[in-house]
Amino acid sequence: MNKKLTARVQKLNPTIKEQEKNFSFGVVIEPDSKELSLSKGTIYAVFDISSDSVFDTNVASKVLHDVLMDTYYNTDSSSPIQSLEKALAKVKDNIYELQQNSSIVDSTIDFNAVISVLWGNVFYVVQYNKGNGYLMRANEVKPIQTSGEGNFSFASGIIKEDDVVILCTDSFTKKYPPNILLTKALSGKDLETEDSCLLLKFIVDTSFSEADLKDLSTITTPKKVGVESLLEKVADKFQTFNPTKEKSSMLVAAKPKVMNKPSIVFNKKNIFIAGCIIFTLLVAFGVYYLFSTNKIQSLNFKFGKAKETKPLTEETKKEDTSKNTVETEDFSKDAALKITRVTVKSTLFDLAIADKDINPSEFDIYSNKLLVSDSTTGKIYTSTLGNYKFLPLSESYLGIKYLVVSKEGDLTFGDNEGIKIYSITDASIKDTYSTKANNSLSVFGNFIYSFDGQKLIRYSKEKEQLVSTTWAETSDFSNVKGLQIAYSIYVATSDNNIVKYTTGKKDKFEISGLEMPFGNIVDFVVKEDFKNIYVADATNKRVVVLDIEGNFVKQYKYTDSEGWKDIKSIAINDKESTLYVLSGTKLYEITL
Repeated sequence: MNKKLTARVQKLNPTIKEQEKNFSFGVVIEPDSKELSLSKGTIYAVFDISSDSVFDTNVASKVLHDVLMDTYYNTDSSSPIQSLEKALAKVKDNIYELQQNSSIVDSTIDFNAVISVLWGNVFYVVQYNKGNGYLMRANEVKPIQTSGEGNFSFASGIIKEDDVVILCTDSFTKKYPPNILLTKALSGKDLETEDSCLLLKFIVDTSFSEADLKDLSTITTPKKVGVESLLEKVADKFQTFNPTKEKSSMLVAAKPKVMNKPSIVFNKKNIFIAGCIIFTLLVAFGVYYLFSTNKIQSLNFKFGKAKETKPLTEETKKEDTSKNTVETEDFSKDAALKITRVTVKSTLFDLAIADKDINPSEFDIYSNKLLVSDSTTGKIYTSTLGNYKFLPLSESYLGIKYLVVSKEGDLTFGDNEGIKIYSITDASIKDTYSTKANNSLSVFGNFIYSFDGQKLIRYSKEKEQLVSTTWAETSDFSNVKGLQIAYSIYVATSDNNIVKYTTGKKDKFEISGLEMPFGNIVDFVVKEDFKNIYVADATNKRVVVLDIEGNFVKQYKYTDSEGWKDIKSIAINDKESTLYVLSGTKLYEITL
């Protein structure tokens, strides 16, 4: 029967305050279902993070846990190394954004991590920057040797019952190397904030039946082919530990003997076998080299070399080429096209931190108050600028849409019931009308404007109802995409153009100077005292700035193909000095 291993875990984590400049901890993350546990394994990770400004450690720890869990278990890849690498990269980005959001000035962050996963009896490790791992087998301890490029390095290997793996921060290793750690009792009180460690003793997992495990080997162990399988046979033959083992029921009971070199027994039989294997290896390597354009990359593990590889099929090649799908934009024409690039440093806040299930639809700003709506749940989230704690209002408004904030601090919006006016300063609904808002909504003076087919309707507030008057009627008003009023009325039409009407008549207003027409206008901003018009173009992942006459001024784009791929809404502060962009769940702040 196949055996699935699990680990008994001893966590050595320091005591951490709510506000720290540096902190570390070890974490174990198990999936929600038995099926995921069987197919994706359990995550064991150690993090060590420091900055020149303080962290909210409770928030940072939650972000680390949630992002790592969501990304790893939701990544569709048969490669655990790729899944771990993607999860670790996203964790790093979220911690960076979180710290920048909570700091007045940009912070310097030192991020270090060792994360691992056990699939059946195969152990995979991905490391970013500093960190250490060790394997103890039969009372012998050797470091896990990772290999890779840049800040990332990797390792994999077979784990056996009663093996012990140690994952720890670099600072912890310097103070408590394995030969001391396994003979010394430690507690969190003994540790500094940068000292963390996980000790994993592997045993057979009895929670799975034989039926559960019948296909485990094909799920958890990638098929080895060609040179790779021969490399592992050589490793097993010549770089294995002494099989004599002192079994112990306690994780730290055995005293390790640190070995520098594995012992090799030379005799005629072994020499003959070695010669055959080496000859076969050379022949296979030659064939492999001639017919493969892929680089052979070994992943060093304690007791030998094991490489995580899949057969070279067309699907494998597609997966390899799609591993890093983020493409850097072509900057060569930026000056000519008047493009200003936006980087991750402009990220103001990730709303998923406030609510992991949020699906924001619109965004607006009033004074120093930020407002975000979710039309699916009907929630309105508010936060103070600079103190980012987005909290939902007590009431929900299903189908909420068309947020409009007035200078007086009133938020007008439509929902499934009609049109509502909410006082931001009093935090309460002032008025509710049964009239439905169609296609768009705007407010000017004491009037509310919306559409009815090809008609633009102006509503006046009388007692508890809205009285309608047709302001203008034209085909430009069919299925409009947006409405803004700044003395004149500006409309984003269904064909992604912007037209201007004054006193019910169409003005001579044309957009000029764009090298690429608008693909999909999802939002635009015009105000009576603004010098410019701001247009969010989702198709081209940009925000375009026009002057009040419609002439192209400049445009803002993200630095890579992934950024701003889901622009939903934009807002400008009253001084016209800051642009806010909502893309996906992230808010961006750009100085104009």
